[in-house]
Amino acid sequence: MKKFGFLVALACLGMSLNVYAATNTEDKQDTTADYSAGAEEKYQKVISDYKKYLSTVNKDVINEVTTFRVEVEKLNKQKQDLYHRLSQEAQSYLATEREFKRKLPRNQRASLNQAATNE
Repeated sequence: MKKFGFLVALACLGMSLNVYAATNTEDKQDTTADYSAGAEEKYQKVISDYKKYLSTVNKDVINEVTTFRVEVEKLNKQKQDLYHRLSQEAQSYLATEREFKRKLPRNQRASLNQAATNE
């Protein structure tokens, strides 16, 4: 029973990180590069504007964000390592659970976790 609780907690952690990643990618507009005529000038202007913006940002904030990104990368690596240590059966369970959750709206997905803990 303890092992099952651990697996549920691990699944919740994985799901939280997956939801975070999915939210960050789904909310973005299509940013596929457009290399048509004049696009290069447009992109250079965006880069130039961004550099101007960076000059207004406190260096401590930039360092803080850089540290944050490094830590998130480390956590993602740990998550991958934990996942690969799971048995094939547990990995299969998570994959199946993920498919069920994709069929539900975001605000209803937690109900699958509750159903699993009530079993």
